[in-house]
Amino acid sequence: MKKKQNNVIELVKKWVKKADNDIITAENLLKCKTIITDSVCFHCQQAVEKYLKAYLIYNQKYFEKTHDIERILELCSQINPDIYDQLEDSISLTGYSVDLRYPEEFYEPLASEAKDSLKIAKKVKRYILKLISI
Repeated sequence: MKKKQNNVIELVKKWVKKADNDIITAENLLKCKTIITDSVCFHCQQAVEKYLKAYLIYNQKYFEKTHDIERILELCSQINPDIYDQLEDSISLTGYSVDLRYPEEFYEPLASEAKDSLKIAKKVKRYILKLISI
């Protein structure tokens, strides 16, 4: 049983590391002379998705492949009902997962949207890392 728990913790650490890298990427992109806001927003969405999935893995809760933050939050709230209310604003990032990546749905977010996305991603990080001990 201990080995399985260690495997779960190692997997959670990998998801958190990938999420951390998305936040670092978003921060670095915001420092550029020309801010590529769609990329900032995309990485913020990815970070939120990965932190939430890390929480699900930590709690050994199955999830299907999805980029829908609301759906992922619903699964998280089955473990901890407070999560949905605390992180509900992260749902606004869902559209950045796919829509911004393809020309048919593309629009260029404002710099303020990119900065707000990063604030949300950092909030999710702080909240989730308090709930998991890795």
